[in-house]
Amino acid sequence: MGGLAALLSFISDRVGGSYRRSRDDRTPTGRTLWTPFDVLCVALLSAFAGLRYFVGTDFWLYDGLAKNMHGLTLPQVLSSSPQEWGFTTLTFAIQKLLPFPNAVFVVCSTATVVFVYEVLRRELAQVAEGVTVYVLFAFYVSPFNIVRQGLAVSIVFYARSVWGERRWLAILLYLVAVSIHISAVAAIAMQLLERFFGRSRLFVPVLMILALVGAAALIAAPQARVVVAYLNPRYADYLDTAGAGFGTIATAAIFGILAFASAIVGKQTYDDRARQWQNYLFIGVGFLIAGVAAAPVARMAQYFLIYLVLLAPRRLDAVARPGMARVICTCTGVVFLAFWLRNYDGLLPYNWIFS
Repeated sequence: MGGLAALLSFISDRVGGSYRRSRDDRTPTGRTLWTPFDVLCVALLSAFAGLRYFVGTDFWLYDGLAKNMHGLTLPQVLSSSPQEWGFTTLTFAIQKLLPFPNAVFVVCSTATVVFVYEVLRRELAQVAEGVTVYVLFAFYVSPFNIVRQGLAVSIVFYARSVWGERRWLAILLYLVAVSIHISAVAAIAMQLLERFFGRSRLFVPVLMILALVGAAALIAAPQARVVVAYLNPRYADYLDTAGAGFGTIATAAIFGILAFASAIVGKQTYDDRARQWQNYLFIGVGFLIAGVAAAPVARMAQYFLIYLVLLAPRRLDAVARPGMARVICTCTGVVFLAFWLRNYDGLLPYNWIFS
């Protein structure tokens, strides 16, 4: 499925021609226009995700939430739902407008994929490479287990991409993301932090030190969960869970290696966007390191690790032997995806609603 999606986007790259947005290293030119192959690629990814049946640890929760809304008014639903008001309202609207099984997953999965794909189309000359990284490094399947946060991640990802052109739209999307999952507040705050301090050479070293200190603090001072309670009392209990297992530790190691490798390779080709993507990747690694002490903290990494889908194609173009580098990166991604599917609950076996 991932291979077919990459193939469709590859064909689109070849046939798009002058209708396609092209971006040099600094400024956007032309217009964004999807080809039929882009539509097919997004439809494939959306259908595979949206038509799943009890795949993903969150499936039962949101399936039950949607079913329990029947016969209730929106105020009644909002007063009883533990989820953020934006996602609850979205689910209520979906149930009223699209009363068929899996409607909430079809809509959320489609929106998640569309936001990510549009960023790839805006930022990359070869979208197929971004789609390949998106699938192989589990950014595509991780929302199966974190539906709301996966949608919020994609919205923040798109909002940051349009910030320089349509700031009003970016602000609106940031607010929507916060209403869907409150963790977006922390992601936006970290983006602002990077904006003010990201140019400093000390940014990454200090970030890694703070990540280690944060992990130690979560282990030594469980009272840190009180801070989280101000965002949402329901999340305070998350930090009471046990520390991360081998999966989070291995993921932190892999992305740490990728982050440092991408920082070294092709550094002379950096522009402001690539520098920010690099810093975001390190922020994601920092959250993974802190998440070793409290596994839910590692989920915040998704807001920043996803920038690998933009950074990897740019860095691979800068190496001496890009063909060999692409083969190595692809093989690494295949192993990583197999590891992810094997070690994260709820993803296998895959079933869809028609089976």
